[in-house]
This record gives sequence, structure tokens and C-alpha cells, in this order.
Amino acid sequence: MEKRKPHYSLNQLQEMLEDENTRVITRRCKQEAAQIGYFDDEAIVERVLRLTRREFYKSMTAYGNAQLWQDVYKSDDEERTLYIKLQLSTGKDQAVVIQFKTDTSKEW
Repeated sequence: MEKRKPHYSLNQLQEMLEDENTRVITRRCKQEAAQIGYFDDEAIVERVLRLTRREFYKSMTAYGNAQLWQDVYKSDDEERTLYIKLQLSTGKDQAVVIQFKTDTSKEW
């Protein structure tokens, strides 16, 4: 399922990602980010902190859990368009960066 309105507050996610205690960056995300030059958690978080509401693309349910929403942002850095997927944990006590990669869809 998809919708064109963010499910989560971007400001809340960004605030939570600034704190190591409320931040989760998935292993897959770290691998994808490293492939395009974002080599550590701080570089990933710093880039996510620069996202704006205007860069929101869509909300979608997680593939394995139709009740868990993920917000997708597409944002240009100096070299490419990034595809960044964010969510709150199921307990709503951590912000999670699910994906951080080059957008190859050509949709925006």
C-alpha cells in the first residue's frame, strides 16, 4: 500500500537520528551508503538531517509487515539522486534508516 502523505514527522525522525540511543541504521543501509561514498553512520545521519519536506516522495508499507509504514525521500546530492527510506521502530522509540542508495527509478 502507498500514499502521498508522510506517515511520520520528518522533524521527529531527524531529532531521533541525531541521538545514538534512538538511532538505528540497518546493515543493508550501511552497505548501500558506503557504495556511494557515505562511509559511516555520521555521514548518513548528516545527509538525512538535510532532507526537507519538499523532498518527500511517498509512504509505503513494509514488504513483510503491512502495518509498518516507511517514508521515502528523494534528494539530490552533488552527484546523484538519493533514495532514502525512513521509519519509526515498532515500539516508536527509535528512528530507523532502512535504505540509503542511488535512485535508479527516474521517477520524481
